[in-house]
Amino acid sequence: MTLNLALVGLGSVLLTSYTDEPLPRSTADWVQTLAPLVQPVAILVLLVVTRAKFDVSAPRGTYRRFAGLAAKALLICAVVYVWGAYLLRDQFEPTATIGGILTDLPTRFAPPGYLGAIETAVLPNGWLATMLHQWIGVIFWIVVLTGGLITFRKAIVERRASDRARARELLESHGGTSMAQMITWPGNDYWFSPDGQAVIAYRVISSVALTTGEPVGAPAARSAAAQEFSRFCVRNGWTPCFHSITDDLRQDLPSWNSVQVAEETVVPLKGLEFKGKKWQDIRTAMNKAKKSGVTAEWLSYADAPPWMSGQIKALSREWLADKGLPEMRFTLGGLDELADPDVRCLVAVDDKLHVHGVTSWLPVRDEGRIVAWTLDFMRRGPDAFPGVMEFLIASMVVRCRDEGSDYLSLSGAPLARLDRDGQTAPLQRLLDVVGKTLEPVYGFRSLLAFKAKFQPTYLPLYMAYPRVAALPSVGNAITKAYLPRITFRQDPWWRTWIWGPISAANREGPARRRNGTGV
Repeated sequence: MTLNLALVGLGSVLLTSYTDEPLPRSTADWVQTLAPLVQPVAILVLLVVTRAKFDVSAPRGTYRRFAGLAAKALLICAVVYVWGAYLLRDQFEPTATIGGILTDLPTRFAPPGYLGAIETAVLPNGWLATMLHQWIGVIFWIVVLTGGLITFRKAIVERRASDRARARELLESHGGTSMAQMITWPGNDYWFSPDGQAVIAYRVISSVALTTGEPVGAPAARSAAAQEFSRFCVRNGWTPCFHSITDDLRQDLPSWNSVQVAEETVVPLKGLEFKGKKWQDIRTAMNKAKKSGVTAEWLSYADAPPWMSGQIKALSREWLADKGLPEMRFTLGGLDELADPDVRCLVAVDDKLHVHGVTSWLPVRDEGRIVAWTLDFMRRGPDAFPGVMEFLIASMVVRCRDEGSDYLSLSGAPLARLDRDGQTAPLQRLLDVVGKTLEPVYGFRSLLAFKAKFQPTYLPLYMAYPRVAALPSVGNAITKAYLPRITFRQDPWWRTWIWGPISAANREGPARRRNGTGV
């Protein structure tokens, strides 16, 4: 506002300069004369009317440091201009004097549009003097604008940190669904209900407010929070989209469209025993681990010894390099999410301190108590013994059963589901085709089949959106949320439909020639 007030003053000076001169005659002249005055006035009015919208404060001392930066930049630029112009005084008309340079100095930092009626004390006629005369103000404003952007960024980071801490308090006090811990992950913004009893984590991508699961907080406040959040999105011009929600929340949004996007597998723990033919693979994996001298170590990633954390990082890098794909984000955690002190790891380690595989587990809370755990991060080494993942999950099942946990969630398998009714809507059939197409790349259906070894209960997870017309933008937002840094060559559609057949043809060509069948 201070900057625009200064521009209003400059515009007034420009307008009053016509008292002794003929008034502008053409429309273009009037626009050139009035715009420097009208534009900052319009911005000032807009800022005053919408001042309630600016509810995010920067950290203490931000603007004091910003003012210091601007003052230093102004001083340095002024000294450089005066000193440089005096050294190049022969390249000015009339020949620059200290008095003329100082008189001209304020005009170097004013926008050129405000200088039309101001008589310039000196004018450059050499290329070096011209560069100094025209660019010293540009350099100053680049520094100031960059500093201003930094203050905005610091305000956002500070706000997210405080909001994340507040969201974590609600999560620890009231709990949520099996994937509620994901609201504490980086990248989320937070909306709090007016009474402060519920929070929704979301991220805005291409004007779509994509939620990370369901509302978290007091059970009685969750349903109302979903409705109020949708109104909040509409007021901001966003399309709300609830992603990975249970059927309970879907029923609370009866006028919305919905489609199943994943299948969650939940292992009931009460009285569970690995007995019978259906548990044969699990018993085999545990026996192999015992023979190989492999044990399951339960610890937080931050407390892991350097030799273990180093191997986990290397193992993860090798896994990603073998896939040739970017690591998926959003509801799929990676190494960054392991740093959360609430997250625990179960690591398969042999007697030679060699890491065979690792899994991470997110706590599930109910009214302040951890009642279950959810599987997130899974990585196995290239030389791990067969069945290492079965061993780690089975070890977690035994641990949680003995500790009295209610259940163990193996999380959701995206784009994979059970065929419950046999008749599905066109959009659901389209997602089934997408899941089948991407199976060679990401293996979502294979993941669901793997989890079936633990005899789970299946729970559908849905995506809810307000109108069908929003589907293209919603689909684009979800793709960017899961794959924010994907390259063209890494694109799964390219790999599946174009690069895959080309690679197969290249591999088959030499084989055919060796067999005498090629042309």
